[in-house]
Amino acid sequence: MERLTSLGLSVLQLFLTLPPITQWAVAMLIVCALLAHIFAYNETTIHEGPSIFTTAGIFFTFLGIAEGLYEFDPQRIDASIPALLDGLKTAFIASVVGVGAALSIKLRYVTLGVKRLDPAVSANGATVDDLYIQLVNVQQSLVGDEEATLISQLKLNRQDMNDRLDALGRSQTAFMQKLAESNTISMPTSLTATPRT
Repeated sequence: MERLTSLGLSVLQLFLTLPPITQWAVAMLIVCALLAHIFAYNETTIHEGPSIFTTAGIFFTFLGIAEGLYEFDPQRIDASIPALLDGLKTAFIASVVGVGAALSIKLRYVTLGVKRLDPAVSANGATVDDLYIQLVNVQQSLVGDEEATLISQLKLNRQDMNDRLDALGRSQTAFMQKLAESNTISMPTSLTATPRT
């Protein structure tokens, strides 16, 4: 226990000697990693967390290098070296912390896994099984054995249309016959007489 306390004090002393921007970057990455492990450890964190922490580490790498180069004066190289080194400290230490946070999430997943929630309670979207069930239902409604299927309804509709067309054809034929009969009966005899030559 004493050894662990001494290691913690050494890390704290090292942290206090870092430039302010490095302290801020490291503190932010550590706090975010703790939040991810304590409050938001789930499948999304496992898949997205490592890339976010690695990207944040790379961001702070470039930020540290940019800070060091910003304060670097080529005219006064000797006086500019400490500022450049402080920027490189930020770059490398923040990268180490970011990659370490990403590794901690992956190692936790590999060693402990993730507690899966009951899919009936926590389902946010459709699963593959849900989609399969719905596709089977669609298939049954299209070509199933029941009379209510789409194919059965189309057959019934076609039969009904054919029956109506047949009835319409019979009605039209009857109408045409009556029309022809009424025309021949009611025609005046003068029109039906043969013309004289």
